[in-house]
Amino acid sequence: MLYRALISLVLAISVEAAGALSATAQQLPPDGYVFKPAEPCLEDAARAGKQSRPSDAAYQVCADQMAIYARGLFDAKASGKLLLVTFGATWCPWCATLQKLLPTTEVLGRAGDALDYGRTFHHIEIGLSTVYKGKKADIPSGEAALAWTLKRAGGAKIKSIPFVAVIDPANPERIWARNLDDVNQAAGGVEAPKLRAQLAAAHAYLKLNGPAPSEPGWLRLKIRHWFNI
Repeated sequence: MLYRALISLVLAISVEAAGALSATAQQLPPDGYVFKPAEPCLEDAARAGKQSRPSDAAYQVCADQMAIYARGLFDAKASGKLLLVTFGATWCPWCATLQKLLPTTEVLGRAGDALDYGRTFHHIEIGLSTVYKGKKADIPSGEAALAWTLKRAGGAKIKSIPFVAVIDPANPERIWARNLDDVNQAAGGVEAPKLRAQLAAAHAYLKLNGPAPSEPGWLRLKIRHWFNI
């Protein structure tokens, strides 16, 4: 009898956990959302659907970015991690630099720091635009995913890409998000130590009741770029 009771308890806990994960994933797509493919996908879906890799940045242009987001939330919650989302475009060289840097030992593969970045963050990429017939073409589902994020990000506004957000899948209504102007080197690219510092701040905000995210003003950014600091 005791054995059967234990089995029943384990099954009940598993069902409850699965339900919680499903509820998280079901927050995306939001009510009323309709997937609209990017323009190039309507003409040549097979070709456009391949991942675009300028300098190793990957975006699934023809996939539903909301579905990628929902799956990311599900996987992050299942693994007990925060979800790190990078928003970018296939034509953006700074996005390519960031995507190439993230999996390395400089960021998510880094060991020996107080915060284990690889065990703390689950990373996904959301595409906002691509190139079609020589012009920029929006990825509507990516724009919708960004709008959903900004609505919950405490007044954060996107000024440039790449743009990053960190979400606690246990409470997706609370999001840390910011631009990376002050993380990029003046000559281009991303400074790994500053990026790690921002990820640590996101973890502190979402998990340790740390301060809300903030960004330097335009004058401070100008001075930094002028003096290459």
